[in-house]
Amino acid sequence: MKPRLKPRKLDILSSDYTLDLIPLVFKKHRVVFSKSEAAKLVGGRARLLRLIDRGAIEVEKPTNKQNGKWFCSAADVIKHIRL
Repeated sequence: MKPRLKPRKLDILSSDYTLDLIPLVFKKHRVVFSKSEAAKLVGGRARLLRLIDRGAIEVEKPTNKQNGKWFCSAADVIKHIRL
């Protein structure tokens, strides 16, 4: 018979718990990055565009102008950060 694993007590101050909260807080407060800032964080403009095409990163472009600003969801961007 396998020994039963005890449920792990969740330590609210642990770093894992805190890191898991960051995307939730960013999504709740609708924090956004510009297109250039998001591209720097995810590893380049080409990777950012691929992630947007796959639907991994939500983008809002309120104006339909050629040089309109892009607003990338910070919660999605930080999930795909590349060092």
